[in-house]
Amino acid sequence: AEGWARFLLAQSNLRQQYVVQVASAGLEVHGLNANAVAVMHEEGVDISIQDCNLLNAELIEQADWVITLCEHADQYCPDIPADTKKLHWGLADPAAADVGSGDQLAPFRQTRDAVKQRVQQWIAEQETRAFCSAGFTDKDVQVVRETLYDGFFELQKLQVKHRLFEGGWSETF
Repeated sequence: AEGWARFLLAQSNLRQQYVVQVASAGLEVHGLNANAVAVMHEEGVDISIQDCNLLNAELIEQADWVITLCEHADQYCPDIPADTKKLHWGLADPAAADVGSGDQLAPFRQTRDAVKQRVQQWIAEQETRAFCSAGFTDKDVQVVRETLYDGFFELQKLQVKHRLFEGGWSETF
């Protein structure tokens, strides 16, 4: 999740408007899983130098958002300050998947793709909120995001339209 967040936020308008810092933390520290590194490398994202810290109150107090990925983290996450937003995605731990003699990377690829989709959705929601904070509400703008190509790089098409002061909607651009 940290790898996708760093990679996708670098392409986002949020970086131009806010200071964005991304960090991974867990209730336990297991180190970096080689399979996770491998499947992210397939997507052109290098997470080999990332580190997962032990979650503590100080880290949570600095956060605007806490996003938990698995049920264990959601259930045992320390108390979160009232002004910190919490989101839970409830994903299965790919390292715990029983694939027998099958493809050991398959559960990691599934989780990688699910996390990418959720991070993209979260970023789109934050971009919409940032736009809405300029005096508009989320009902005044519509953003449709479509992935046109997802190979060595990803190409997305965004279609945006907004309400007009004189009524009706703008053309889609």
